[in-house]
Amino acid sequence: MRNVMLNPHLARILLVCLFVVLSFKANTAHPFEGIADHSRSAYSAYKDGDHAEALRIWQAQAEQGDSNAQNNLGMLYLYGDGVEINVREAVKWFQKALEQGNVSAKFNLGVLYAKGKGVKKNPFYAYQLLLEAASQNIPFAQYNLDRLCIETPRACEFGGWETPK
Repeated sequence: MRNVMLNPHLARILLVCLFVVLSFKANTAHPFEGIADHSRSAYSAYKDGDHAEALRIWQAQAEQGDSNAQNNLGMLYLYGDGVEINVREAVKWFQKALEQGNVSAKFNLGVLYAKGKGVKKNPFYAYQLLLEAASQNIPFAQYNLDRLCIETPRACEFGGWETPK
């Protein structure tokens, strides 16, 4: 019997494919993971299907500068929960949360920049954001980072340090 060496690039692709098959939802993390206690009523409203109430609460908190509420508000706009889908508005709220160091916003923006959804596609900046999110244990950040590196190897080869224009 002959020993067969698997190409490292092919092995990585196979591992990513396996991860996709085993993943529940590979492109976004649950939008409200790690929410602060003061957002429990908004989360409860969201969970109960009262997206308008969740929107009202998170809108007020986001305008007061709460980065978790800003990220959650971005998710509502991204998926159209309680509002019309508005990716640009989602990006605006994710950016506000990112400016305060919100790691979930790093992930969410990284995915949007990788896809060019609501922003000009920038795989270099996406790499930077996803790498930071993955290093802070955000679910699916590593998967999205690997996917980005397979789809746009150049972004990963040079460390991705290019900011959006």
